[in-house]
Amino acid sequence: MREQGHTVKEFAQAIGYRRNNAYRIFRQATIDTGLLIRISVFLRHDFFAYYSEEYRKQTAADTHHF
Repeated sequence: MREQGHTVKEFAQAIGYRRNNAYRIFRQATIDTGLLIRISVFLRHDFFAYYSEEYRKQTAADTHHF
């Protein structure tokens, strides 16, 4: 975010949060997918790709079929 020149205030406004609540996002272990898409659009970065990569790794090693 900072590398792109955005402030926390801009970030918060873009995702519909107040500035003080935006800081909480950085400390959370998990994130809502709706929020993640808003962040991805604002930062122009596909954060879902990280989850897709993890999914591929885990299913490639999985030999159990349901």
